Amino acid sequence: MPIYTSKLTDFGLGSLSALDVEIIFEPSGPSVSSGGLHAARPILVRPAADGSFSVNLIATETMMPAAWYVMRFRWREPSLTGQAGFVAYDFPEFRLVTAAGGGDLTKWLNVPFDNLLMVITEPAPPDPWPIGAIWLNTGSGDYFRRRA
Repeated sequence: MPIYTSKLTDFGLGSLSALDVEIIFEPSGPSVSSGGLHAARPILVRPAADGSFSVNLIATETMMPAAWYVMRFRWREPSLTGQAGFVAYDFPEFRLVTAAGGGDLTKWLNVPFDNLLMVITEPAPPDPWPIGAIWLNTGSGDYFRRRA
């Protein structure tokens, strides 16, 4: 089964470990692959203290019907008294379609590209290259839009 790795932090690149953070990978629905039948049971991952994590995920690219994962981030906010407080969630609006090779999870995310006016100017194709983004090859002057 492919192993995917990444790191979860806050926007200041700080660790969330003190907040009992969990990452939930939720399949889009039940599906079938050469490995058998798969129930849509969520997969729970707890990152290490630095936010790094790895997760075993079945490759979805060959599933019938088509399947993907959505991610949820869950953590416990401290209360004013210092005791465990309410549970907070993030619901990213992107799909994760996995392949047999595994690797860096961020390279497999289908993240909506909201800034349609942005042009990436580099001599080599950007990595990651968001769907819809325009890349201007600074060596040749040619431009390309990633469509899928």
